This record gives sequence, C-alpha cells and structure tokens, in this order.
Amino acid sequence: MIEHTPRVGLGNKIVDFERRVGELAIAHLQLRPQPPKHADTIVWIVVRAVEHLTIRYVLDQPSIDHDEFLDELTAVSAIT
Repeated sequence: MIEHTPRVGLGNKIVDFERRVGELAIAHLQLRPQPPKHADTIVWIVVRAVEHLTIRYVLDQPSIDHDEFLDELTAVSAIT
C-alpha cells in the first residue's frame, strides 16, 4: 500500500497544493452574485473527492476511457 500512497515522501507539497486549490476555488465562489453560505466546506469536499477519485482510477484501472473519466469527473466536480 505504501508504494501506492502519493503523500509518502512529498512532505507538505500535497497539503500546500490542496490549500492553494481550495483558496482559488473559494475565491471563485465568492465572486458569484450569490456566493454559497459554506464555500469552504463545499470546496473541501470537492477537492478531496476529486483527489480520491483520481487515485482510485489509477489504482483500480477500471475499464473507463481516460477522456470519459475526465469528462465525468469535471461534470461531477463542477461547483454550481
């Protein structure tokens, strides 16, 4: 399992990346005419869900075309 864990050996790079993505997504949501009440919660959930799904896609190697996976992941993670 350790061989498949992306956080091992990366120190804070992943955490820093997640934080930056979260900050950008929250800023995007705050620019909307009616920003969501809990933007930080929404972004936390979406960032971790996308991270988990992409890791599982690589590990499980499902019979889902790469482009189809990306299209559906984009649709699922679109914050509306």
